[in-house]
Amino acid sequence: MKLTTAEAVRVAMMVKLAGSLLTSADATKLKFKPLTADQAQPLGVPCVAPGFQIPYFNLDGKPTAFWRLRYLEDTRKGFDILSGRKPLRYVQPSGGVNEVYLAPLIDWRRIATDTNAPITITEGELKAACATKVDIPTIGLGGVYSFKSNKAGVSLLPMLREFTWTKRKVIICFDSDAVTNPMVVMAENQLAKVLS
Repeated sequence: MKLTTAEAVRVAMMVKLAGSLLTSADATKLKFKPLTADQAQPLGVPCVAPGFQIPYFNLDGKPTAFWRLRYLEDTRKGFDILSGRKPLRYVQPSGGVNEVYLAPLIDWRRIATDTNAPITITEGELKAACATKVDIPTIGLGGVYSFKSNKAGVSLLPMLREFTWTKRKVIICFDSDAVTNPMVVMAENQLAKVLS
């Protein structure tokens, strides 16, 4: 079913969020913005389809200029569908440096310096928001290697450098495909090494 109206996109977004135990009230706090394909087009994304915009935040809970768009429809066409290639699920502004996702549901400024507060690092904004909502401070990465930027020449993104990592318990909890995907295990090990 094609999502052609703003209401249909909003409903599809809420269904997706419910899978991460996030509610309409959470979506408001997180400033998620449902967008039809026509509304997404001015963002300059490579594939125009309905989805919802996920803004990123700094340690003080203020939106930064960075965001990602989570598509709610299959973006594949033609041979991509026949080949079984995975659909593009997320896009972000081109040209900039990745950021880490801090759901604005807790006082991240305090957490950044309180080494008694354990931090979990996971892949994905929705998982991070869900865990943070239930008082498990969780940083979300847009991908397993999104803690660094080869383009900017940094092994740890600036926002992560604002945290005190010494003597802090950190749990790296990427997706379950770490069992079958050696690249995920390599990313986990690389992040652990950089934080150590």
